[in-house]
Formats: sequence, C-alpha cells, structure tokens
Amino acid sequence: PSPFCYGSACIGEMVNNGSCNDQCCMTIDGGWTEWGNWSECVCDHSTGTGKWNRTRSCTNPSPFCYGSDCIGETLNNGSCNDQCCKTIDGGWTDWGNWSECVCDHSTGTGKWNRTRSCTNPSPFCYGSDCIGETLNNGSCNDQCCKTVDGGWTEWGNWSECVL
Repeated sequence: PSPFCYGSACIGEMVNNGSCNDQCCMTIDGGWTEWGNWSECVCDHSTGTGKWNRTRSCTNPSPFCYGSDCIGETLNNGSCNDQCCKTIDGGWTDWGNWSECVCDHSTGTGKWNRTRSCTNPSPFCYGSDCIGETLNNGSCNDQCCKTVDGGWTEWGNWSECVL
C-alpha cells in the first residue's frame, strides 16, 4: 500500500530494468548470397542456342525483426551458346592422290588406292559422322603391270652376198 498517516516510503528503486534481447529489438535487413554455379547447359540443337541458370538466396543475413527482404531476383537466366549447342554434321574432304601402283606381274593386274577424311568439317556436338568409305581402291592395269618377255621374230630373207 502507499504510505499513510506518517508511514515511511518504500525503500529501493521504483523502476527495475532488465534485458529483453530475446525479443525483436534489432531490425536486420536481408542480404544476398553470392550467385551459385551455373546449371548444366540445356541446348536446342536445331537452333544452336542454349540456356542455363543460377540462383542466390536472401540469407546473408536473413531478414529479421521487421527487416526488409532483399530486392531483386533469386534466379538468373543466361545463354550458353558457346557450349555444345550447334550440331555440325561431318563432311568429306576431296579424295587424295592415288598411291603408287602395285603390280602383280604374273597376272598383269595392278592396284592402287586413295583416301579421304571426315574433316570438312569434322562432326561436332552430336553431329553425324560421314557416310561412306575412307579408302577407295582402283585398278591401274595400264601402268606396265603385264610382264612381257622379249621374243625373236622369224629370220628374214638373206641379204645379197658381198664378195
């Protein structure tokens, strides 16, 4: 009760201060984390374009005690056309020169070959390999492959006798 009729006043502090740190006393605005790694590139091989994305979060720090959320996007989209997005089918080079003719003198036949490669252009990014052969074989019978031994003709007529 209040002091009354010459009663003494209360002894001690009239106000008792205490800690309330477990309450919402400090406002903290949210902050972005660094962007994460890019996702795997998703390609459209018909157009040669690719897309990927990366994320970040508003947890550096997280908003607390009526603090503001981060401003901006959590998802970042990008193009990754420099990845394997443009499919290139392989193409043949021109045939190379014929090799030296290798003759079988017993049969009079000869063979040679020439090559080409699938590098004009090379297949790239799931492109198809060239269809066909890299080696072309041919005959070179006109290259002196038939061995013909020399042979004598019949004797001709006698010449006039000279004394």
